[in-house]
Amino acid sequence: SDIIKKVIKDMKIPVFLAYPFIKLGAKIFGHFNLEETSPYESVQKTNIPILFIHGDKDGFVPHDMSVKLYDACSSKKRLVSIKDSPHGVSYLVDPDYYVDEVNKFFKNLNLNITTSDVRCYFEQNRLLISFSTLCTFIKSVQFQN
Repeated sequence: SDIIKKVIKDMKIPVFLAYPFIKLGAKIFGHFNLEETSPYESVQKTNIPILFIHGDKDGFVPHDMSVKLYDACSSKKRLVSIKDSPHGVSYLVDPDYYVDEVNKFFKNLNLNITTSDVRCYFEQNRLLISFSTLCTFIKSVQFQN
């Protein structure tokens, strides 16, 4: 909920007005309570490998949030900071570095995935990993551990 409150403040909307509606939307559409879900607690408990990718010029989600998640993570992990990348476009800013770092992560996990497989997947699916994607993923897997 911290990131949501930060974004509301950044949009110059009173948190006390907007947050209850966002919380209600999460309950209705996402079927979860924002205040019962903590990405920090989830990464402390997981055994699922996590690749954190974050642009160092992200003006939407502060880069240090990924650093804190990385530090809290108990599983195999890798933190990749993409230089000069704003929110959600790290692959587009430096696709070669991005793919190289994803490959290193997979190789460290002994997964046989080639550079062309990774590049093709990202380009076909226009997959851009972000903090919110990570939080959604963590929420979905925390009950499997």
